[in-house]
Amino acid sequence: MAGEKQDASLAGNKRDSTGETEGDKSGAVGGDDQNEYELDPEKRREARKMRRIMANRRSARESRERRKKLLTDLQDSVENLTTDNAVLTKENFSLRRELITLVEQSGGVASLSMIPNIQASLESARAFANLADPTAGVISDN
Repeated sequence: MAGEKQDASLAGNKRDSTGETEGDKSGAVGGDDQNEYELDPEKRREARKMRRIMANRRSARESRERRKKLLTDLQDSVENLTTDNAVLTKENFSLRRELITLVEQSGGVASLSMIPNIQASLESARAFANLADPTAGVISDN
């Protein structure tokens, strides 16, 4: 009974005290079709099925749109992070070269032996500089 009321209200038909719908009173040709629709369970099932199909299509479309937006956002993020990584790699390379230059100007690693791990840092900087710039020559500790 509740399903029939819902179907009738969805179809835009309201029953008055005589049990007739507005469509029946208007004398419209489709009035009998509306009555038949309200009484025929097969037509009600078909209408419910169509509403479900339309709702599923809408849901699928919205899901595709959300997935497309997520993919676009991820692609933008990859682009930004790649750019940031390139900038930081360049800065790291520059700082390592500067470290090598400063150590050499100060008299080499031997004069900096009081600084812990300076030898390891210098070797790391040299290795990185040589990997990043294959044209760079080997710098001596003089």
